[in-house]
Amino acid sequence: MQINTWLACWAGLLLSAVGAAVPAHDRAADQPFVHSTIREADLTGDGRPERMVLTAKALSWYAPVAWSLTVADRGRIIYRRDRAAATEGEYVEEMFSVKSKDCPDYLSCKRHYYLHQLGESWALPANPDFLHGTMGEVLDRQIDEEMTRLAIPAKRRAAIRAEVRHRVGQAGTLVLVQPNTPFHSDAALIWVPSLAQFITYYDD
Repeated sequence: MQINTWLACWAGLLLSAVGAAVPAHDRAADQPFVHSTIREADLTGDGRPERMVLTAKALSWYAPVAWSLTVADRGRIIYRRDRAAATEGEYVEEMFSVKSKDCPDYLSCKRHYYLHQLGESWALPANPDFLHGTMGEVLDRQIDEEMTRLAIPAKRRAAIRAEVRHRVGQAGTLVLVQPNTPFHSDAALIWVPSLAQFITYYDD
């Protein structure tokens, strides 16, 4: 009898601890949402800022989130990327379980990421260190791979390579960093005026 009472006591304490660790279901989070973050930056190097819009949406905050990123130059879309609402995977539990002042629980962390963190670092300065040594070789290979992908004629390649290298070394050049997950970004893109499009500048 004493053993049963002891076990019941411990079971009660354990259930209380688990209940305290799991936040109550947030009914407001069950509602569909759409949220757009807007930034402006001169990604093309023409002296006028382009308009970047990242729109996240989902059936609820408990559901996977889809988002789209567009870059517009005076109303004309010059870049678009869509990320489907795929299963968010293990990183969700890992990232959105981090306890901090910004996110004390899963929903707070998820909201903080999609409403704030995701839109913080799209346009970053190009790194002129990429022009030298091993990094310079990596940059040249990346440019060559992009020109092959785009089927750029051989006679134009030297000029385009020089153009990209000039932009990388030029003060004020910004590159477009594509978000992926809370832990990783996709390839960084740089605008090439003679091609009138972005190409991959760095991909780790």
